[in-house]
Amino acid sequence: MKKSTIITILCFVAGVIVLAAGFILLTDNNISNKLFPSTTESTEKTEPNDTYEPIDYFGVDIFQYVTLGEYKDLTVKVKELEVSEEYLNEQIDEMLMMNKKVEQIKSGTIEESVIFSFDYTGYLDGVAFNGGKGEDVLAYIENDKLYLMDGTVFIDGFAQGILNRKVGDEFSLDIKFPDNYGKAELAGKNTVFEIKLNYIAKPAKLTDKLVEELMDGTYKTVAEFMDFARGVFNDSIKSINKDIALMQAINNSEYKIPEEETKYYYDSIMAQIEYYATTYKMTVEQFLQNGGASYLLQMEVYSLKEL
Repeated sequence: MKKSTIITILCFVAGVIVLAAGFILLTDNNISNKLFPSTTESTEKTEPNDTYEPIDYFGVDIFQYVTLGEYKDLTVKVKELEVSEEYLNEQIDEMLMMNKKVEQIKSGTIEESVIFSFDYTGYLDGVAFNGGKGEDVLAYIENDKLYLMDGTVFIDGFAQGILNRKVGDEFSLDIKFPDNYGKAELAGKNTVFEIKLNYIAKPAKLTDKLVEELMDGTYKTVAEFMDFARGVFNDSIKSINKDIALMQAINNSEYKIPEEETKYYYDSIMAQIEYYATTYKMTVEQFLQNGGASYLLQMEVYSLKEL
């Protein structure tokens, strides 16, 4: 392995370790929902030490901080080198659903994991309120939660009230907003939602016409598009496998990062978290519990990987 590659590994090790120190409260939950978030204002403030000069990992002897472990002839478990047709078709179906290119089935029952279309209008004291209306919205129910196709999760009451209903049903749901909901006019309030179940959605059949429409004419046939998509996913698999090998080399290494270095980055990252928590009108705890740290960590790690 070239010396430049070794240095890249070492710098990546140090950077990831520093960032990880800033995310000890990381959770696996999805980032805060966009439609019905549970929010309150954060009052905590963290001020990074502006006088501290962080380590320039490209300008110092990196070996004083990291002891490189075994990196040659590694045996690692990687993903299949070629994307399966089953997985490829699943991803194409998901793309079609996200673009609402669907077959509408006007009968059936709303069960878990079934994607369906519904209309909703929310009323507070008999008056429709802003942000409480949607038409022909695609959603699905899993683990007692109602999700939109982009991962947005509705507050409790929707999934329970819709599950096992039939397509075509029109009904009302009594929904109580959480006490810590971000909009004061709705927090803790009892509301009524009028619901209509429109249809069960299945991915439309991919045709040349649909390909040309979705790809703005870049690809004109199903065969062309499938070759393109297969290439994209195969390239992604190769990139993932490279990362797996890199992380194995990192895991084989030992490191010792100065305490003031980890504190500097911890405070810097916490300041970002507090900023975004305030932006979304959440406490720091709520932001972390809803996956905010995961979102920021992804951005930082991708920045490091581009070095």
